[in-house]
Amino acid sequence: MQLGWIDFSRQDKTDAVNIINSLKEKGVLDELGFGALRQAFANFFFPGTSTIQTRAKYFFIVPYILHDFIASATANENDFQKFLADSQNKISGKGEKEHHTGKLLVENMGKVEDDEAMGIIGSRSIKGGKWVERTPLSIYWNGLRTFGFFHSSNPNFTYADFMMRIFMLTKNNSDSKTAVKRKKDESDDTDSGNFSKTSPLVKLGTYSKSWEKDISINLTKSEAQLLKTKISENVPESLLSFILENKIDISSCGNDFELFSTLVSPKVDSETAQKLSLANKANEFYYLTMLRYSLLLCKNQVQEIADEWERAWSNKTRICNNFDAETTFAAMNVQNPRLKIFLLKLQKAFLEDDLKSCDEIISKRERELKGNRAKLNNPDYEFTEMDARIFMRFDYRLGNAATIIHDIYAGEERC
Repeated sequence: MQLGWIDFSRQDKTDAVNIINSLKEKGVLDELGFGALRQAFANFFFPGTSTIQTRAKYFFIVPYILHDFIASATANENDFQKFLADSQNKISGKGEKEHHTGKLLVENMGKVEDDEAMGIIGSRSIKGGKWVERTPLSIYWNGLRTFGFFHSSNPNFTYADFMMRIFMLTKNNSDSKTAVKRKKDESDDTDSGNFSKTSPLVKLGTYSKSWEKDISINLTKSEAQLLKTKISENVPESLLSFILENKIDISSCGNDFELFSTLVSPKVDSETAQKLSLANKANEFYYLTMLRYSLLLCKNQVQEIADEWERAWSNKTRICNNFDAETTFAAMNVQNPRLKIFLLKLQKAFLEDDLKSCDEIISKRERELKGNRAKLNNPDYEFTEMDARIFMRFDYRLGNAATIIHDIYAGEERC
């Protein structure tokens, strides 16, 4: 699948790049285009999560920053693009709100333990006097939208949409003196800013003007309870919600999706159990496929890959017979006919022990997706350490979801 955009503005381009980046799994190279299948399972099990989310606290840090912005926003001109660019600089620019909050987290949490291991976004860049391109705002936007942090029924509600609403709110507030007086008269922190029914940001009872004071990467008890409620209310049919509602401990599973499935399958409804089973069967077929690809890429010169391929190949009949592409694509509503045709052809060749055809099918698939960048088509390509990560199994965002779940559990136990 190819994605593109018409570049109307810098923000349009940023939104498009963030969408494309969100389709990529951190730490897994999708050389043969399994992404559509992986995303379908991940979105069903753990909606609102992504592989570049680090800690649950950012589901509140970002709204708090937006809350402060709304309270101070002014629009004295009719140029929305200028307002959009200015707001981006104030929120995500180097030295501004997100960057400043990151520095506070590094200062506060770095005293306790390694801030990078703590999941503080941009900690390494901050120490080097820089800031990140992919900020918390872009990383958590889809999750905030999914979990109901915005007043919008639009499933594709964008940052530009959000800022247009703020722009119109400030434009409509023509009597600035009255606006200033109203802000001074407001005594409740949670009511600061223009939180009318037309505000795009849901008012959070956890917000206070002093939210940055002694800020921690850990959730407070009230934040943990609120995030759990929002997940339960906005994605009630998800596995993420089910785990939280039933207080299931998945800490022993790590990133092992098969182990995780064994733990939760007996507890969930039949539809979810079926999809867990389909996800594991698809994962095994993916693993077999990527082992073969890796073996071709390293020209059979890496013993670890060769040994693992032999082990997997001895189970290829079971793996191939278990994987039902038609049922899987239908159950997950995956609309990617080229991917399905590729999988069906490869499955047939595997079952017929026709490795020559397997290799041709894999090589052709890579060329279709990568063009001149296809590695198998380059006789001079040298296998790298990064390539060894190709044949990792998918965890369907289990690791990231587990971190959010753990943060919520830990927050609920705080005084």
